[in-house]
This record gives sequence, C-alpha cells and structure tokens, in this order.
Amino acid sequence: RQKTIRLTTADGSERTLVGTAPETVAPFKLDGEWSFELLPTLNNRFGDFRLPISEETLGAEARRFDCVAAFDETAKDDGETAKNGENKKNGQVGQDATPSFDGAKSVLCDFGQKFWRLGPFPADVDVAALDAKLAALRTVDPSVPVVVDGREFRWTPLGFSWRWGIEGNPGRQGYHGLKERIDSRFIGLGKNAGAHNETVFAPEDAGSIYYLWSTAAVANAPANGNDGVEGVKNVETDKVNREDGENNGNNENSETAAVPVDVCVGGDAPGALFVDGKRFDFDDPTTALVVAKDGAKSPVLLRYDAAGRRSFAFVARTSAENSGSGENGENSGNGKGGQKVATALRVENGTDAGAWNDEAANRAATVAGKRTPLSTVWFDRPGVLDFDVFGTAAERPTYWFRFVAPPGWNGASIPLRGSLKSVVVDGKPVDPASCERKSIGVAGKNFWRGKRSASEGDAASNDVFAAFSERTIRWETLKFDEPFERAATVALEIEPEPGVCGGAVFPEPIRLDCGVGTAELGDWNGRGVLAGYSGGAKYGKTFVWESGVKDVEEANGVNGATSANERIWLDLGKVHEENNQIPDRRPVLRVPSRRMRHGLPFSFHSARQ
Repeated sequence: RQKTIRLTTADGSERTLVGTAPETVAPFKLDGEWSFELLPTLNNRFGDFRLPISEETLGAEARRFDCVAAFDETAKDDGETAKNGENKKNGQVGQDATPSFDGAKSVLCDFGQKFWRLGPFPADVDVAALDAKLAALRTVDPSVPVVVDGREFRWTPLGFSWRWGIEGNPGRQGYHGLKERIDSRFIGLGKNAGAHNETVFAPEDAGSIYYLWSTAAVANAPANGNDGVEGVKNVETDKVNREDGENNGNNENSETAAVPVDVCVGGDAPGALFVDGKRFDFDDPTTALVVAKDGAKSPVLLRYDAAGRRSFAFVARTSAENSGSGENGENSGNGKGGQKVATALRVENGTDAGAWNDEAANRAATVAGKRTPLSTVWFDRPGVLDFDVFGTAAERPTYWFRFVAPPGWNGASIPLRGSLKSVVVDGKPVDPASCERKSIGVAGKNFWRGKRSASEGDAASNDVFAAFSERTIRWETLKFDEPFERAATVALEIEPEPGVCGGAVFPEPIRLDCGVGTAELGDWNGRGVLAGYSGGAKYGKTFVWESGVKDVEEANGVNGATSANERIWLDLGKVHEENNQIPDRRPVLRVPSRRMRHGLPFSFHSARQ
C-alpha cells in the first residue's frame, strides 16, 4: 500500500515523500480467560507488614466480610418463617445452604459490636425520666424506637476492638505514623472533625447526650452494715468481709468469695452509670461492684453528657497489682470492723496517664515480651470484663461471613473466637470428603507472638479474668483436594464465643492458600479479597501465531494477521503498577512503575526472527 506525504520546509519550499507501507492488519484480541497465579511478595521477616515478626511471606487474605446474623427462629410480618435461609432453625439454613445476604453489613476482622448507642439528645431533655426508662431495660430490640417528647430515637450499634480501638481511627499520629501507640479510648461519640494529626469527635447539631447499653459479668454487692460490703474478697489481705465485722482469713472461703470490680475510664467519666437497674454512686462507701456469680450478665447503662473520645472498662481486682487506688477511689483497711473494698474509679486517659498507659513502661514491657505490640492498654490487662449485647437475650445469633477468594484457591487458615459450623462455596456445602480439616486451640500468648500451631494442651484458659491477649484462639485449617479454578464465593457459619460479635470472630485475617487458576483481565478492586491484596500475579495466555498467514481467523477464531519478520505490538491499554511481559518464556520488557501507577496507555513490540 503506497503512502504520500507532503512536507513544507522552513524556507517555504515543499517536498513530497512517497513510500510503501505494509497492509494494515486487524487487531488480534487477547481477551477472555487467562491462567492466573498469585505471586506473594510481602516478606515479613523484619516485621515490616505485621507484628509480631514472622518468617513468612504474606499472601492473599480475607480481612473484610459481608456479615449477617442468623437466629434460631424469626417470623416474618405475616407470621411465616423467613424463606431462602434468612433465618436458621434447628441448624438448617434453607435450600441455598446460606442465608440471604441482602442488607449484609461490611465488617472488618477483630472489630465487633460491644454496645447499643442511643442519641444524641438535646440538652433540655428530661434526663431523669430517660435514665429511669432506659435503666429498666433487660434487653434492647433495635427495631423498637425510643419515643421522647414525640420524637423517635433508634438504637444503633457501637463497636470497637480491644486490641486496635476504634476502627479507622487509631488515635493521634506523628508525621511518620503512630509512634508505636494505639489510643486506648475506644468509645467515640459525636461527629468526626479534623484536628492536628488526628480525627476527633465534635458535638453534633442535634445534641450531645448519649446512652450506651450492654451487659457484663458484674453485680451490685450488698452492704454489710459496717461501712463496707458483705462477702467480698479483699485481694490485698486475701480476707473476706463478714457481716459481724470480722475478717475471715480462711483461704478456702476467700477463693469462693466475690471478687471486687473497679471502673477504669479514659477521658471523661460517664455522667451516670447503672448496673442491673441501680444507679451506682462512687461516693457511697457502702456500695461496690463484684464479679457476678457463674458469669451471669447484668444490664449496664452509661450516660455521657458531651461528645468526645473515651474508654470505660470493668476490671476485676484479681490481684494486688489490679487493686491500686484510683484517682477518685480508695482501698483502705482498718484491721477489723469492715474492710472497705468499694469500687474505685480509676482515671486512665488513653495514652497519657496511669500505670497501664505510661509510654516508657509500656515500651519496656513490649520489648520484654509482656505487651502485645500495637495494642490498647486493655488487651494485655488481666481482669478486664467483656461487654456482651446479647448477655441477657433469650438466644444468641450465629454469624455468616462471606468473601470472594481468588482464582486457584485451595485452602485457608482461619483464626477464630468461636467454632466453625459449616463452609459453603459457590452456594454448595463443602463435602467433608473433598478437603482436609484440622482444628486446634492455640494459647493467646503464643498466637500473638507468631506461633500458628499447637497441641490441644497448649490452649490457655478462657476464664473471666484472663487477659484478651491470653485467651485461646481456635485455629482452623482447610486444605482442598483440588483448587477452585475460578474466583469462589465462600460463606462461613461461625458460632461465636459469648461477647463476640461480627468481625471480632476473627482476631486476624483469614490466610488463603492459592495455586493456579483462571481469570479475566481487569481491575482487582471489584474482585473480593484481591482488592486488599498487595503483591504480584502472573497471567498466562496461549494462542496460535502462524508465520506468513495474513488472516489467522481460521487458526484462532478471531480477527488478526501476522507474518514472519513483522513487528508484533502488545497494547496493554491502561494498567497500574509494575509488570513484566514474557512471550515464549523470554523476558523482554519491564514497565516502569511510575508510568503504571498513573494508568497511562502503554504498548510494546517484539519482532519474531
């Protein structure tokens, strides 16, 4: 094919160039499916990507899930049991093996609901009447609004992580990150507002009075008539208060006595605290909170009268270490006549004050292996009592979690605070004969220090006084006989431990094992766990290249033409991040990462010799 070009030079003269160009060929499209294999690159031997340090390369992980709660029996408005597996009954979940995920919440691992929140209310609300109304609640039904002055207010969930604090808001940062600290104030009330290197909680236009409701294993201790409390163990003396004023030194009786509970707060203390419907008065020496018998849960209501960031925790005074006096409470003894072990209010502001929040002490404890790196002060603290929004409910839900695994998925390592009831892949229950499954308990102190395997006897006790970092993690592993060739939708049914809700079921991301699968080219952001994957992947495509053939439709079933000694152009379109092209297994080009990150058009050519 002949081409003519006319050029005008700088002096105004014209010149004509005539040449012959090869015949234009139609593009040869390499669309459709390619072979696909992940190439993990995050080597964690120096702890660059996760603490603790581990000799492993981090690959694909499931850390965010679609989540629905399923109860044993729930009826529709017309009285019929919900269909399509929306609610379980006797362990069955419907013909599709999973409940409906319509309206599912997106949850992040280790974060889960701990309170029901109500408000904000305006400053002129009748606080006394509202206190009395809400303190009488034994359970909370979020579908039932609270009517105040003719207006409806609805309960909304408030969650956090005992390790990481508030989701997406770990606290004030320096110019180069968190400086090894996580803000321990896990309750954020108000609207988000920018501040110097942090996001704070500012007052809302609707008001600044909030209520938080949950349950905990605490109870009001009876007074003994001697300016003290009856039947409560004083851990400093290992003696038990008696109504007659004598202190019983019998160790056997001491061990069965009620254990006192302190209230520890970060930021402002609540304007009011109600336990089992009774308002607690920290200035009254005849009152105290104790650990409830047999772990029974009592309703707990908090009222905060201003926006801000805070923490609130019940801490069992299980040792002299946990029995130190607080800023607003004293522990004193007068020999006999009634040991005063009334609950102390201890103020411990986030990362600023208190023995458990002393930066130098915490850093030294972390180096010595006594503190979990990057965690709130509550995570390693013995005696912290968990909150449980279902503690007084007639039934607890199981949870279904859904994620999309990458092509070639063939196994998973699943850390759990609960038990794995069933696995469903692409709508079909997994046949136990098609996979190998192992389940072991790993002591928390080993798990958080990088140990990922153990015997059953290695598991720690999950008693009410164990620190969250010491409690047993259930470690489930799945290994399939054959990989799933294409991306697979995975649903897991989990029965959680008491107090564990939503994403808190998974203390860490689920680690996915992947081999070679099949995928189409495209953006990873809409492809399940690949949206959060950091690493490489290898795509492969086999097609016929016939030298000297002008129309290879017969060979490939698509339009295109090639011939010997012609240049072949590969048009990558708009791509991101670095990539290599390896035709015929010969590396020929490495695309610069700066060009890829901006999504610029890119193509290259290769000449067949």
